[in-house]
Amino acid sequence: MRWGVLALLSLAFAALLATARLPAAPLLGSLVAAVGLAARGKAVRIPRTAFLCAQGIVGVMIAGHLSASIFHEMAAGWPIFFAGTFSTLSAAALLGWLLTRSRLLPGNTAIWGSSPGAATVMTLMDGPSIDLE
Repeated sequence: MRWGVLALLSLAFAALLATARLPAAPLLGSLVAAVGLAARGKAVRIPRTAFLCAQGIVGVMIAGHLSASIFHEMAAGWPIFFAGTFSTLSAAALLGWLLTRSRLLPGNTAIWGSSPGAATVMTLMDGPSIDLE
């Protein structure tokens, strides 16, 4: 029953976002639907294998939109890419350290939560409230 509700809500939100011409409407629509159900205590249980396969599919979809020329552009402008990556990671590390030091958040939560791309780690560290089987 919950899967059906999730599918219907995902389609509805995706259609609404697509009508508004927002990029990644299917992804965001599904995200909004899942968050809405989880906030109401109606989270859908996801088998671990399906979770990992879905992450792989999203990675392949992203990689499919990259052209080989992007690597040449990155090589030509490597100082800019390096500086951007270094400054982002430095700012995240500083923010994590400040949050840990001020005790606003527990150590692991502050450090991982401020790290770029650490959403999966934070989800897995959340523990019992996540519904991976």
